[in-house]
Amino acid sequence: NDLLGPELDLALRYSPLNLHDSGYGKGWNLQLSQFDPDRERRLISLASGETYKVTDRKGDTNQLAMQEKKIDSFHLYEESDSRWRLVHRSGQVDLLEPQGSGSNRRALPVQVFNEQGQWLKLEYATFDNGFPRLAKVTDMRGDTLLEIARESTLVTLTFPTDAGSAVYTLVLVDADRKVGRIELPTENKASWRFEYSRERNMDCISKVRTPSGGFEEVFYQDGGHLFPIGSGVDPMPRVTQHLNHPGHGQPSIDTRYTYSADGHNFLGGN
Repeated sequence: NDLLGPELDLALRYSPLNLHDSGYGKGWNLQLSQFDPDRERRLISLASGETYKVTDRKGDTNQLAMQEKKIDSFHLYEESDSRWRLVHRSGQVDLLEPQGSGSNRRALPVQVFNEQGQWLKLEYATFDNGFPRLAKVTDMRGDTLLEIARESTLVTLTFPTDAGSAVYTLVLVDADRKVGRIELPTENKASWRFEYSRERNMDCISKVRTPSGGFEEVFYQDGGHLFPIGSGVDPMPRVTQHLNHPGHGQPSIDTRYTYSADGHNFLGGN
């Protein structure tokens, strides 16, 4: 939109708690706001990571209320059975409509507006088991800003440029299709490379190698975060040491993490 916006800050995120390949590789996903309209769940998740359960309506209005939301950072309105309007404190407005199918059907942004009224259009494809996957972003003039394609072991993200296009490639590895490396649009295919270790039945990132020749190591060497007593869920791995080796003769950076002895944590441990 001739640099008028809106901005769309798309971030790829990995979570060992995510056991699915929803189109970007097992455990990997794009951080987009979404609403689960299922009457039993009714969960709204923001791109920032905040997640709340819809518990009621605001009086006789179509604004949905969340009992646990303490900071008034956004409003969610139910405009129909198949459209929701997410209004952020920044002034950005997301129009959400159902995408995907079956139990993985979610309401995702199909248009994103800024305060001045400029907008972007988001289109989706349906991946295995009904997962919705972002496929294309265009602006008001119809110009394509991003295209995402999925093959068996590749995910390509194509950004048009003045000189043609820049393509980032996620290369998927192993039988469960985890992201092994992300190739950048350079002649030598410089890449970020990832290694995983099995920690308490979860695939946690253990090494990251950077395009500049450095690498990082992550260790999970304690009992993990406890879940509430009686949950029957194994403790969740947590980082105890992070080693950053910048390379090029620079010294390594060694960061250690320790946790409270009583086991209290954000999961409700103990």
